[in-house]
Amino acid sequence: MRAVWLCLLWWLVIAAPQAGEDLFLDAFNKHHRVMLLIDPQAGDIVKANPAAAEFYGYSVPQLETMGIQQINLLSLAQVAAERQRAAAEQRNYFIFRHRLANGEERTVSVSSVPIQFQQRHVLYSIITDITGFRDAQNALWHYQNNLEQLVDEKVSALEAAQQRRDNAYKTALLAAIVLVMALVVAVVYVRRQQVFLQQERQRLAEVIWGTGAGTWEWHIDGDWVSVNRRWCEQLGYDIERIAPLSSPQWQALCHPDDLSRFKQRLRQHLSQKADHLQCEVRLRHANGHWLWFMLRGKVVERNRRGRALRLCGTQQDISKRKALQQELEKQATLDHLTGLPNRALFSDRLQQATLTAERKQWQLAVLFIDLDGFKSINDDYGHDAGDDVLRQTAERLQRSVRCSDVVARQGGDEFVILMQEVSSQESVALVAEIILDQLRQPFHLPQGAAPTLSASIGIVLRPANSVAASQLISLADQAMYDAKRSGKNNYCFAELAGNSAQS
Repeated sequence: MRAVWLCLLWWLVIAAPQAGEDLFLDAFNKHHRVMLLIDPQAGDIVKANPAAAEFYGYSVPQLETMGIQQINLLSLAQVAAERQRAAAEQRNYFIFRHRLANGEERTVSVSSVPIQFQQRHVLYSIITDITGFRDAQNALWHYQNNLEQLVDEKVSALEAAQQRRDNAYKTALLAAIVLVMALVVAVVYVRRQQVFLQQERQRLAEVIWGTGAGTWEWHIDGDWVSVNRRWCEQLGYDIERIAPLSSPQWQALCHPDDLSRFKQRLRQHLSQKADHLQCEVRLRHANGHWLWFMLRGKVVERNRRGRALRLCGTQQDISKRKALQQELEKQATLDHLTGLPNRALFSDRLQQATLTAERKQWQLAVLFIDLDGFKSINDDYGHDAGDDVLRQTAERLQRSVRCSDVVARQGGDEFVILMQEVSSQESVALVAEIILDQLRQPFHLPQGAAPTLSASIGIVLRPANSVAASQLISLADQAMYDAKRSGKNNYCFAELAGNSAQS
């Protein structure tokens, strides 16, 4: 049925583009199957239907701004390997692992056909969730494995009885032979099914390995945890030396700041208040450093009273994702050129400083600094030279103030400084003089030039319980323009009443 649907849509879009495109879009959007149009080169999602949005947990506009690799957990090399397996097995579909918006991972079957859509080549893909099917296959494998063991034990028992009775029980022996033959037929069938399930299990293991996840199984009554080799590799341990683990041994690996949160999530799941266990924790590597992991698990066996007996799950290394998240947070608060705090971070620091000043009854100062003649640097030496001057300016400003003071880039050639616990106007003026002297020194550029600049500084002093933090930068900015109008290369103090005192 899926192949017929793909052929029909191919005819609508390729063979009759003018008449078929509207019909295609209408059928695409109304169909209950999960459908995507994907750029085969870039991997961008060109079009998604509402069924895709419902399945993945993203809105249609969100999906259409994403790439398929943001959803597909397999790397490009693993995707290529799966395509080769599909070709070798003469399958017209691929098996991937997709991540939903809520972090859940699903095994999916993907059927794709190239089409022409809006004058561009795209892959028309139908996605089918086969997670439940895979789970059922695993359960069937366990059942057949137990059945094989039972059959082997029965055969052995019958053969032993045959040896003990020998000729005395010829009639019973004949019946036993008939039974053995029947069991042999059953064993042959079971073994064939076992080979098939073993192949599927191996493929599933390869998919799990491709996601970089380790697996674990907690036997609650015995309080021991079995882990696979991948789990040990993630933490740098030898599986022969560490497995199985006791619960206290695993807890000793967990970061103390994360252990209480993990136990809370575990209790919620064991008491059936949560459908599954999911928690991000740090675990100690064998070398002593900490790594971030996403732990997911589910109770797979309970007794008649509902008490959990066995819990199975996966462990995925998310250290790189955590590091990237921290780097993005850093980029959001620091100026990329100078490494100084940006406008947003400075505003936050200023707000916190005013609250501290009010609590401790001290005054603070804000200095607004603008470079005089900076435009000529860009005009005469180029923007790369201008960037180098800004970096040198940042370094000189940091050398001119205390470690507790905050130096930030406001934007362009403008900088701001926050000084806390200021004793007097004279002490701030001394700092302003140091800054002016530092910025008058030649700026040595890579091309050998050494241009000189000056600066204009506006200063506002805030006594305890006076001007709001949001007004301080504006007042310092106005005082800076007073300094420029009075000849540049100097500084001016802004009085809270609106008047300014020039240096």
